[in-house]
Amino acid sequence: MSARYIIGTGWWCPGEAIQDRTKLYGDEAIRSREFHKLWYQAISRYSNPQKILIVDSNSPLLPEINPDDDRMELVSLNYNAGHNTALNTKFCGAVRAMQLGLMYALQCDTDYFVYLEQDALIYGAGVIEHCIKCMKTQYMFGNGAGTPQRTQQSLFIIRQDGILSFIKRLNEIKQDDHEIAPEEKYHLVCTRGLLGYLVYLSMKREKNLLFNKLDWHISKVLRNYDHLPIGYGRTRPIRFNDEYFYFQHGTEDELRQYKLLTGL
Repeated sequence: MSARYIIGTGWWCPGEAIQDRTKLYGDEAIRSREFHKLWYQAISRYSNPQKILIVDSNSPLLPEINPDDDRMELVSLNYNAGHNTALNTKFCGAVRAMQLGLMYALQCDTDYFVYLEQDALIYGAGVIEHCIKCMKTQYMFGNGAGTPQRTQQSLFIIRQDGILSFIKRLNEIKQDDHEIAPEEKYHLVCTRGLLGYLVYLSMKREKNLLFNKLDWHISKVLRNYDHLPIGYGRTRPIRFNDEYFYFQHGTEDELRQYKLLTGL
């Protein structure tokens, strides 16, 4: 029996509104309603979710939802929590969308929750199923090598039996998403051990060589999540001849290559 899963994402499209970030990555198109159509088409071609949940952060512009696809669900929050680099509350919009998606997947009784960022694209027939088959733990994230963080969050998978413990540990971290980035929080949440101790080491490691070494050894031994068996997320270059891949923050040239490859 094939795995049952839900794909969830957040949504924010500023239109003409002022952005809440000082630095933006990728082509401007990835933050548009038009890009959402490409995101949706890629999901429809290369995966088979039972539901597609979009959590809107009170955006000025909503995505255009296919009215003939009963898998599509749009939920709007009452305000925009913002990006973790420009935050005035504990959780940024993406993390709020992810937590709501996790609970939605749990109540739908699906086997897995798959988070796919609104500016990320997937490639390869059965790419999600391929990743799920490679899972040995309850959690799977992109490898953070080549990025500022230890995990990547543009595509990740959580098995049903790991949902509640993930949410519980995430909410036990007192620091907001600006103090500790979501990608680092996910690493901490999915590492065995006393969470408070892991958080302490994480916050000290960049300023103290001893703490850095200790943190590295603990993470190596106690890490309790898999890495995605595919590239690339934010890492570059992208090999467009791979059987499976995903990428975020696509440039104009990368989006052009993707469209030529897929015909979307």
